[in-house]
Parts: sequence; structure tokens; C-alpha cells
Amino acid sequence: MRVTQFFTTALLVAAGVAEAASSWTFDDASVSVVSKKASDGSKAKLNVQKPLSKPVALGASDTIKVILTAKENGVAKRPHQTFLILKDVDTGLEAPFPLTVKDTGKGVVQVTQKDLPVQLLQATKPLQAFVVLASFGSSQGLDVPLFDLELHLDPNAAVPAYEKPLRYGKQPEIHHIFRADPKNPPKVISLFFALAVAAAVPALFVVVSGRSGTQLVIWY
Repeated sequence: MRVTQFFTTALLVAAGVAEAASSWTFDDASVSVVSKKASDGSKAKLNVQKPLSKPVALGASDTIKVILTAKENGVAKRPHQTFLILKDVDTGLEAPFPLTVKDTGKGVVQVTQKDLPVQLLQATKPLQAFVVLASFGSSQGLDVPLFDLELHLDPNAAVPAYEKPLRYGKQPEIHHIFRADPKNPPKVISLFFALAVAAAVPALFVVVSGRSGTQLVIWY
């Protein structure tokens, strides 16, 4: 019994170790802000285990640059998918930015405010930055937060406007009251007009015959 329990425990531990080892991660990662003013630039190292405690500020003319080395089971490789995801925490809207990755696993991406959708520029809170690494095979992908991105818009520029697109879907129920069907006039009025039309027919024949010089013969 003890041998069976020990064997089962060993299998579970081995499976957990194998699963933990078979996954994607990154190393040698950093985020830097490149500004036109050298004094305004900044750089910070990124950790796969914990995001940065302070937000990264991105000005109107700044550029953020994220560098990392992707690894599969501890070996530097190029995954099939490598994205930097910027997310609005209020709306849940996400904007993906693919990294340019070499065969050595080294990847880089640069983002400016001009690259962001208008919806993200209107965010009232800092954007959340995630990194996504994934590929074919049994290795588990990676999706972890890196840092918060604080946007500093140009105060002299016009506020970006955004109109929600027209979406077709279920509409509220419409309650419509139809008019009643038109009623026929009274039979007396209908009979009166019918007799008037019938009485005018002989007179019409008399007028026509008088103009043409023919004799109208009426048979009784």
C-alpha cells in the first residue's frame, strides 16, 4: 500500500515537473521610453513573475520599446506568436502589437501614441501591458502582465473623437396601433349615385345622336 502511494506521488510530482518545464517564458526583458529630450527617457527591467510597481509614462512624442528573449523549456527560440497587448481596464478593449522576433528568440516592438486606437487614447486609467508567447506543440503559452502604461496626451492637440459603429442586432419591441379598416358608405347613398349614373346614360345617347345627325331608335 505504501509502495503504491509512493509510486502515485512520484508520478504526480514527475508530471508536474514535466508540465512546468514544458512552457514558454522570457528573459533579458526591458521596457524603455525614448523621448526627444534625452533627460525624459527611462528604462526598467521586466520580470516574468511580477509586473512593474510604477506605471510607464508615454508622452505624445515618446516611443516605448520592449525587448525580450523568448525561451521554450529554457532554450531561446522563436515562438509562432509574440504580442505586446495593451488593454483598457474599463472597457476591456485590447490592441495587439506583434514583436519582431529572430531565430535566437530576441524580440522587439516599438509603440507610439499614433499607433494606438482612438478608444485607447480616451482611456481614463493607465493601460495594462501584457506579453503573449505561444506556439504549436505541447508547451504551455505565456500570458502575463508587464506594466501599466500612463498616457500623457498633448494638451494643445484636439481631443480624439470616436463614434461607436452601427451594429445590427436585436432592437426593442415596437408596439403599433393600426387604423381600423375603412367602412363602406351607407347603401342609400350608393343606390342614389347608381340611379344618377343610370339616368344620365339616355341623355348622353341623345346628345351624341344629335351631333352626328343620326336618329336614335329606342326599342321597348
